[in-house]
Amino acid sequence: MSVEREMAKDLRKYRGIPAAYSSVERAIVLGIYTFENRSRKGELLWKEKTPNLITNVGWAFMWDHTLQTAVTIVGPFMGIMGVAGAPTVAAGDTMVTHAGWLEAGVANPPTYTIPRKTTVGQWSAAVAATRTKALSAAQVYAITGTGNVTGAFMVTGSGAVSTIGDTNGILFSAGAMTLQPVIATNNLSVSWSIQG
Repeated sequence: MSVEREMAKDLRKYRGIPAAYSSVERAIVLGIYTFENRSRKGELLWKEKTPNLITNVGWAFMWDHTLQTAVTIVGPFMGIMGVAGAPTVAAGDTMVTHAGWLEAGVANPPTYTIPRKTTVGQWSAAVAATRTKALSAAQVYAITGTGNVTGAFMVTGSGAVSTIGDTNGILFSAGAMTLQPVIATNNLSVSWSIQG
C-alpha cells in the first residue's frame, strides 16, 4: 500500500472518532511535493509526486509557534535536491546536517536560476472542510545545467534566506524521490500541499 493511501486510511479512521471521544485528537499530516519537468517548448517530460517528511525541528517549530509564541514567519523558501545516488530524508535532518541529500544549485548539479524560491504570499486560502493548505501556484526553476533532481525541501524560521547553500533557518520539510533528469532550458515546476 502506498504511503498516500496509508495516510488517507489513517485520516479517515481518526476523523471518524465518536463524539463521546471528541477530545481525542491525533495530528496526522500528509504533505506532497509534486514535480513537473517541461521542455523549452512546454512539452511535459516527466511528472513525479513524493510525500514529504516534516522534520523534528519542523514539528517543534510548528507546535511552539502555533500554540506558544507568536512569531513573524520568514519565507518559507523552497529548494530542490540533486545528487548522483538515491537520496534519503530523515526526521533528524536539519539545514546544517542532512547526510542523505544535497541541495541542488551552485555547488551541486543541477543548477538553476538563483535564488531558492520564496513562497511568501503564494498560499491558497485555508479550506476548513478539507483541512488542506497548498501553494496557489507551482514554483518554477529555470534549469541552467544538467543533473538529476531528487527531491525538494522547505526552510523557514529565524535566519532563513533564499540563498542556495545557506544553512540558516529551520528545515521544515523534505521529500526525496527517484532520480529524474533535467537539462539546461528545462523548466521544473514544484508544488507543495499539506493535509491534516
